[in-house]
Amino acid sequence: MTTSNLRTFIAFAEEDTHSAVRLSRHLQADGFNIELAPLVRTFDSVASLENLSTSIKPSDVVMILLSPNLLDGSTHASAVTDTFVAELDRRSIDLIPALLVTCDIPSPLHERRIIDLSTDYTAGIRSIRGLLTGYKVIDFSALTPRKFEELTRDFLESYGFKVRGDSYGVESYDFRADYSSTDPFGASETTRWLVEAKLYARGGRATVHTVQRLLMDVVGKRARGLLVTNGRLTSPTREYLDEYSLSMGIWIRVIEGPELRRLLVGRPNIVSKYFPPISAK
Repeated sequence: MTTSNLRTFIAFAEEDTHSAVRLSRHLQADGFNIELAPLVRTFDSVASLENLSTSIKPSDVVMILLSPNLLDGSTHASAVTDTFVAELDRRSIDLIPALLVTCDIPSPLHERRIIDLSTDYTAGIRSIRGLLTGYKVIDFSALTPRKFEELTRDFLESYGFKVRGDSYGVESYDFRADYSSTDPFGASETTRWLVEAKLYARGGRATVHTVQRLLMDVVGKRARGLLVTNGRLTSPTREYLDEYSLSMGIWIRVIEGPELRRLLVGRPNIVSKYFPPISAK
């Protein structure tokens, strides 16, 4: 992600203009580059979302203000769930959903962190500042493949994994990691993961070949697989992985670039270790 030119688009229903302007002023006062993107509620509202998505670059961030004004109409709800969010995901563009007024959350956003501005505006603003600052700092293109692997090790250890060494280039994976937990009856159990950390140049995507090699090792060693990448899976790779996992009962977890950035923002010690600090101002 290009840090110096980070832009944040605030997408909102036209009826919520006052709230969007207020939010943008708070963030602009902290030095963030904010652009307002009102979504007019008309018969061509889907087109307005599509026009916005074409204006956004992979280095940008989109914040969408959720409210009944945006989501109560079936046209807007459908556009947000089926068009807008899917397009941003496909292009690896970071999305920050912010709850302006209590409403039903679209299903594609259920697994994402929702910033709540409806109950505690000050705390919500503070959370948004932290996210945007993290996105400004995290620039995977500044890392070497070795540094990205080290970051992945530290990242997993922060979640309680025990890293057990590497494969020295002999296997498809970079290192092993064990995760201990307790079963429902109180007994301790340990799961072994084979971890591949894959750093790509901007726009790079994980191919079927990468996943195939990891799958073979997962089968042979009776472990779970984890692919951590700054990029995305290609569509054929995703289809292959889904089909193979379903038919063979093999489980591989993939953490792609946008999710990795979101998770790293919650690990400021790791961010500060691998990325130089950049002032928001």
